[in-house]
Amino acid sequence: MKLRWFWQKLDYIILALLVVGFFVASSLFNYYTQEPGYVKFLSPDETANYFFARHYAESGVISVFEPANLIAEEVVQPRSIRSDHGWLKPVSFLGIILVYGKIASVFGTGVIPYLTPFFASLGILFFYGFVRKLFGRQAAIIAASLLAAFPVYFFYTTRSMFHNIIFTFFLLGGAFFLVYSVGPKENEKTKFLSFKLKASQWWMFLWSFLAGICFGGAAGARSSELLWLAPVLFIAWLFYARRLGLTRLVLMASGIILALLPIFYWNQILYSSPFYGGYGEMNQSISQITKASSNLVQSTVKGNFSQYRAVADTLMENIFYFGYQPYQSLKMFYYYVVVMFPILVGLAFVGGIVFLTRLRRKSIRPAMLYIVSWIVLSVILVFYYGSWKFNDNPDPSRFTIGNSYTRYWLPMYIMALPFAALAISFFARLLSKIVWLKPGVEWRTRSRRLIADGSAFMMTGLVMFFFFIFTVFGSEEGLINLYYNHAIDKANAEAILEITPENAIIMTQYHDKQLFPDRKVINALLTNDTVNASVGKILEHYPVYYFNFAFPEKDLIYLNERRLPNFGFTLELLMRRGRFGLYELKAIEELPAQ
Repeated sequence: MKLRWFWQKLDYIILALLVVGFFVASSLFNYYTQEPGYVKFLSPDETANYFFARHYAESGVISVFEPANLIAEEVVQPRSIRSDHGWLKPVSFLGIILVYGKIASVFGTGVIPYLTPFFASLGILFFYGFVRKLFGRQAAIIAASLLAAFPVYFFYTTRSMFHNIIFTFFLLGGAFFLVYSVGPKENEKTKFLSFKLKASQWWMFLWSFLAGICFGGAAGARSSELLWLAPVLFIAWLFYARRLGLTRLVLMASGIILALLPIFYWNQILYSSPFYGGYGEMNQSISQITKASSNLVQSTVKGNFSQYRAVADTLMENIFYFGYQPYQSLKMFYYYVVVMFPILVGLAFVGGIVFLTRLRRKSIRPAMLYIVSWIVLSVILVFYYGSWKFNDNPDPSRFTIGNSYTRYWLPMYIMALPFAALAISFFARLLSKIVWLKPGVEWRTRSRRLIADGSAFMMTGLVMFFFFIFTVFGSEEGLINLYYNHAIDKANAEAILEITPENAIIMTQYHDKQLFPDRKVINALLTNDTVNASVGKILEHYPVYYFNFAFPEKDLIYLNERRLPNFGFTLELLMRRGRFGLYELKAIEELPAQ
């Protein structure tokens, strides 16, 4: 009896171990790279999100006043942060700041680096439930296991202050609740109004509302993803409009609006519009699209259809703000999908064929919805983000997991995992049929099932192992390399903090993420004359330093004798750290004659 119970609950036991193991493993990077007096991250986006989430948890507000910017004409700021009249504000989406800040206000700011591993672990549960509903029990546990080890999901969970994992958590939660909110075919509108619903039908209304909450949370975490999320949700509504009914649609829309209300509130406070955010280019695009839409309505009312072409051009220019490059998009798809994850591509291809061959045995509507949604979001993601040029890796010729394409394409990768799971199940069953067994009907059936389950387990484990090796050791941005890079950055930062006063301003290009907020930061080089002019003014009130690649002696002489005196200061070397040097800016009393 106990053995039978164990086999019946084996999926849930594996899932529990998977979730707990994932949380522990994905938390280790932050645990070993951070300490109470030194919580730093490897990107300016992460640094800014952590800074504002912590400030929001401690003070209840997001922006921070920087008085030096009243003198320096807004140049005292690190990357991913903007200054408006001295107020530092996020150049970011506010979802992660508000969610993590609110949780940290209850449990303490020490939990902030571990919230992404927590939500990512819950995301695995949502993914399991969603896949089980559409693909079956075995595919669900295999797909959940693959997600837990998938390099992009694991990597950006360890890089815990990016938006993408919290967005994915909400997205998976929305998908989970959506598939369970689809009720029977009959319309329950009159029954709802007369309060004669079955308990299961009440649950469907709750699932609809929670789906809306999750999709609203996803939109708040990364509003730019509405470009594909809105069309996909519209397609889902077209497939299930009758079955969802008006009531559940209203509940879902209410959940979306409720989740977005805090975002609207803080956008209004910070950026003077509920629909604007920290990205100036996106705000400009929203303004242009709104104006174009208004012109479209006016021209339609007047019967002037000649404006349609101009409106279409405006929409195209603002949606593809950084250009539309189809060849580059396909090239990036090749490097960041086919070359980087050949195992996933191969398994998904085989699994897709298996899936299509089984359509005649199952309800075709959910299968078609899944395939259409995957194709639509993949096309939009590939050609939208693929048209951009990201240089997250200092070497633009390298195609590594840390480049932004991988995290932007995470939904596309995830939707391929169930097909990979189907392929593993197919190969496992095929292997069980190839193995010769002696006659004996009952014994043979059980043996083949055991061989199939064992083979699926071993193949899944093997794929997970390859994923793990790639994540940790697979490139110069593997986690092991990032760990050592973080240690070097920490040593540099501690040496700089020790030698500079607390009110110092440090001018640097790439080290702002290690120095801010312990020191005020200017993200610039000495080649920027506009910033140099502001620095000359700041020197009257603050000690200023420069940390970047060390200058050869002849270059330092040139700067001190011919270039920098024009702005009222010179450089004095204080310390060398490998290839880098820390310089103090020395004010000179009189500017040289022009």
